[in-house]
Amino acid sequence: MTNLIPGKVAKRFRVKGDEIILRYPRWEDMDDLMRHINLLVEEKSYIGMSRKVSRKLEIVYFLDMFKKLETRQMIYLVMETKGEVIGSCTVERGRHDANRHTGMIGVSIKKGFRGMGIGTESVNTLVDLGKRDLGIKVFNLEVSSGNRKAISMYEKKCGFSVAGRIPKGFDHFGKKTDAVIMYREK
Repeated sequence: MTNLIPGKVAKRFRVKGDEIILRYPRWEDMDDLMRHINLLVEEKSYIGMSRKVSRKLEIVYFLDMFKKLETRQMIYLVMETKGEVIGSCTVERGRHDANRHTGMIGVSIKKGFRGMGIGTESVNTLVDLGKRDLGIKVFNLEVSSGNRKAISMYEKKCGFSVAGRIPKGFDHFGKKTDAVIMYREK
């Protein structure tokens, strides 16, 4: 499938004079993305993970991710600037006939690059690609109620609405917070 060629650039944009590239992943990104996730775990970021990822687990994840890319179940974009991986974002299509028109979004951005518009541009790009390449009509995500900046970005800059909450549905390093469920139609 031509849209999901490893390394293919999906979008370029500028933030504070620096070019940000959103591109499809390559196998060579695995170690950089593993370091990225492990740094987020170390800083206790709101990514829904509290344990570092081993290389073995990252290999399994990459195999699964490339399979999902090839079978049009997922879009995965690497965020890069000046040759440095600074984050990633995904949208994964629903797995059942009843929800194949939906897609779950996930975003992670390295400390020092947040609050600059990279997340907004990445989410809006995922929505556009998800509609075009996967036929997704309803986008959803789950975020900790403790991550107020992300909730605000999703609502004010990306057009998401709060659908509801799951009380204590998010475990952030032993502290239970509400899981905020958000959605965006088309």
